[in-house]
Amino acid sequence: MEDINKHNVYKTTKIHICDIVSWEIISQELRNQVTIILSSAELLDRYSDQWTQTEQRKYLDLIKTAITQMTDKFHPDLINIEAN
Repeated sequence: MEDINKHNVYKTTKIHICDIVSWEIISQELRNQVTIILSSAELLDRYSDQWTQTEQRKYLDLIKTAITQMTDKFHPDLINIEAN
């Protein structure tokens, strides 16, 4: 009986550690994408009156790409973690 309880505790702990590691990875990736969005928006705010439309488009595209990557990458990951 004691071995079964130890196994269950180990199994539960292992699941929680996997969840924590998964969330840390997701959190880091999310911070990277948010940093790209924020810095691009700040640059557009500060310099858009000095930049050509091509230069402005470059930073708008960075924002769009970061958002697309966030939704494509994280939505399935979040569903998988919640399912476990």
